[in-house]
Parts: sequence; C-alpha cells; structure tokens
Amino acid sequence: MNSNKLSTACLFLLILSTSAPFNTRALASDISDIKPSIQQAALRKLSKKVSTPIDKLEIVYTFKPTFRTIGKSGFGFVVVDKRNGKIFDIAVDSNGQEMNIEKLAQQDKTAYVSKYGKLSQGLFEKLAETKPNDQISVVIKLKVERQEVKSIQAPVPASTDTEQQTVENERVVNEAINKIEELGFNVTGDNSNPAVYGNLTPTQIRAIEKLDIVDSIDIL
Repeated sequence: MNSNKLSTACLFLLILSTSAPFNTRALASDISDIKPSIQQAALRKLSKKVSTPIDKLEIVYTFKPTFRTIGKSGFGFVVVDKRNGKIFDIAVDSNGQEMNIEKLAQQDKTAYVSKYGKLSQGLFEKLAETKPNDQISVVIKLKVERQEVKSIQAPVPASTDTEQQTVENERVVNEAINKIEELGFNVTGDNSNPAVYGNLTPTQIRAIEKLDIVDSIDIL
C-alpha cells in the first residue's frame, strides 16, 4: 500500500487480470453498490495502517477483486489523503476484513493450474465434449524472454530493442514449430505474439500442452 501509486499487490492483481488463462479479475465497480458499512470498515483499517485520521481519507475509485477458481471476492478501494494528495489502496471482504490480494491471487493461480493446466477454461470444457478425431482451432501462446538493456554505459535505441525482441520471438516460434512437428502435428507461427496456430484433436492438444515452451492454449 504505497503512497502516490497503487500498491504492488494491487498492481499484481491488475496484471493477472489481463493475463490469460487465470480467473483473477479486478473490475471497476460503482461505489453505490457497496454497503456504507463495508466502506467504513475499509477506511477504518486504512486509517489505522497509515496513521491518518479517517475524516481526511476519501474513496476516489473502487474495484472488485475476484478470484474465481478459489471462489473468493471482495471490495477494493483507492483512497486519497485529502491533505496532501497521497494515494493508498485497500481491499476487504464482505465482513470488512482486509484481504491479502497478492496471496489470494497466487492461491487462485495455483488452483487454476492444478485444475486446468495450461488450457483456458473454455478449451478445457470443450475438450471434454469433443470427439477424439474432431479438431479444434487453437492458439498456442509461447514463453518468450523479454529483451532488456543490460549495459548502463550507453542508451540503446528503441529500434534496437524492437529488433532484438523480434529475433527472440522468431527463435521461439521456430523452436515451437519444430518441437510440435516432431510430435507429428502441423501448425503455423506468428512472430508478433509470439504464438502458433493449428487445428488439433484433443489428444494432440494434450501432447502439446506438455511442452516446456508452451505458456497457454486457448480456443481460436
């Protein structure tokens, strides 16, 4: 809960909320939908944590942290200190108890992987109803090392960073295509994501899921 920026835990949740296939979400919500007692409980806890009088704190934004796989949700608040503009955030459950967003997000991620593996929930469910020889159009997202500037002696042009990332993406896509072709399956690559695409049977999808280079698989 850092001043003048959202806490690491809150940012962690927001990042996960945009990262398929996990079922963690941080959706904007309307403060009028949140009971005043919940709002006051959050403000009281925050007031104590940051040693700020409660009447000096104002809720300026709300969000709804939701952890679908483990079945937990709560109420999130972004709060400003009206005296100096410092910004804080806090999340509480329906009983007004503070939630550890980062811990819950990790628990949700672990539960998701345990249940669905690298598959999206939709693909997981579709596999169960698909005949063995029927094909499903899927996108297979790949793990890739993001290029970082390692030297501090001189700045590296942005174009150079882009070129290095393009080369790395192409390497990963080609590696994935080769590994999948070794299994006897045909796919096409996309260096921009990076990802590969294919029409595959349930057995083929399960085989590809086991490859270390695969990050996630979803219905196309």
